[in-house]
Amino acid sequence: MMREIRRKGIFFNCVQIAEGWIPIRGNTIFEIEGIKVEAIHVPGHTIGHTVYIVDDKIMISGDCLAINEDGGHAFFDFFTQNPSRNKESLCKLKRKLEGRKLLYVCTGHSGMHAYSEKIFAHIDQSAVFGKRRPFHKDGEYNPFEKK
Repeated sequence: MMREIRRKGIFFNCVQIAEGWIPIRGNTIFEIEGIKVEAIHVPGHTIGHTVYIVDDKIMISGDCLAINEDGGHAFFDFFTQNPSRNKESLCKLKRKLEGRKLLYVCTGHSGMHAYSEKIFAHIDQSAVFGKRRPFHKDGEYNPFEKK
C-alpha cells in the first residue's frame, strides 16, 4: 500500500543572513552603486521566487519563466512548487510591466531574449518537453540526447 506524504506545519527560513547583508522582502526598489534594481515577488516556482528589473531595461526572471521560439511559458510543472500560483504570479507580473520599455529578459534555463509581447505569450500554459518534443527546437540542452 502506497502512503501519501504531504508537507505539514509552518516552515521558517533557517538561512542566516551574514552580517552586513540586507534581506530583500516583497516588492522593493533599491540602488547599488548607481544601478537601480526593482525586486518583484513572483511566488510559484518557489514560495519566495523573485524577479529583478535592472535599470528599467533588463528583467532577470530566473526559473518562473521558460522561453522558446513560440514565446514565454510558465516554468515546467515538475520543477515548480506551485504551478497554478506561478501562472497567477506571471499574469500579475505581466500587468505590472505593461507600458515599460524593457529591452531584455534573462531566464534561468532559456537564456537571454529580446523583450517583447512574446515573453508572456503562453504564461497560462506550463512548458513541457519529452523525448520526441524538446521544449526549444534550437536549444542547446536536451535531457534525452546522448552526448
